[in-house]
Amino acid sequence: MVKHSRDIAFLSGVVYFVQGALGISGISLLLFLRSLGWSISEITTVTSIAAAPWFLKILIGLLSDSTPLFGYRRKTYLFFFSLISAISWAVLFGSPPTKGWIFTSLLLGNFGLAATDVVTDGLIVQHSTKMTSHVYQGIAWGSRSLGAVLGGYAGGQLAAHFQPKQVFLLTMLLPFAVTFCSLLIKEKKISRGPFQSWFGPFKRC
Repeated sequence: MVKHSRDIAFLSGVVYFVQGALGISGISLLLFLRSLGWSISEITTVTSIAAAPWFLKILIGLLSDSTPLFGYRRKTYLFFFSLISAISWAVLFGSPPTKGWIFTSLLLGNFGLAATDVVTDGLIVQHSTKMTSHVYQGIAWGSRSLGAVLGGYAGGQLAAHFQPKQVFLLTMLLPFAVTFCSLLIKEKKISRGPFQSWFGPFKRC
């Protein structure tokens, strides 16, 4: 692969590794909510509703494709969305343990993660060729699986030795890795996107 393709491959590896590794907080989050007196039904209901941003991925993709942010279609979106994901864990760490704040932090986290996923997919598709598309796909799934395995093991160890809020603070560092990598993306500034409106991509179908 050319230098630019290697940059995209590296970015996709980091993004999808972080997606898998975010499971590092899964056990600690469950223990934290149970310590607050939440029932299992309350936990499943709130976490399920907070996952709603994953159903809005197509809208996030249309926004990124049609509306450049500060002149970029991918770079700035990836920066801000990953930053939102990191902030969500900071909110969970520092906010009062009320249902409203917890729901807000979980909703922000899912929104940032889902949006980061969409923008990264768009970046990969934009730079894929017949020679590289399968490489990116392998890197993405391999990195996510590796992150999930390591995150699951580390999550159990951390939950056994640290307080949940300490684990949340550590988890916050993972999206920050994506925020940093977004600054390394080589992308030309543009004044407008390739589509005049959000419905532009559908007209090409």
